[in-house]
Amino acid sequence: EQQTDQNIFRVFLGGQVGGHGNGFIRPHVGINLSLSIYNIRTDAVIKDDNNEDEIRKELYEDTEVSVGTDITLGCDLNFNNGIALDGGVRYLKSFSVPQQLGGQSEKIHPRYFQVYLGVGVSFAMLSK
Repeated sequence: EQQTDQNIFRVFLGGQVGGHGNGFIRPHVGINLSLSIYNIRTDAVIKDDNNEDEIRKELYEDTEVSVGTDITLGCDLNFNNGIALDGGVRYLKSFSVPQQLGGQSEKIHPRYFQVYLGVGVSFAMLSK
């Protein structure tokens, strides 16, 4: 059988305006630069009957790097200055995205919207 693994790693660096202070509703906006690393690996695998030993041969591997930017609009709900629920939308755009990394890879979209939801806990809350 043929097995394909595809990974995308992103590192963001940027700033945020808003979302600080003691208020309950804290809107914020942010702009980030990003570095994306795309990797795909395809192996031919021959399994034995008891699934303990297998023969694996690498057929294809490729890694590509691109840079990008994003704009984030969000709002967090600040509960007692220790726990916050953060949500919003992020528009991401990558430049020089590889066209295709292999025959069975997922298409890489150079720009898209992402909706996110997160929970934040302050260091003071963790130390209690």
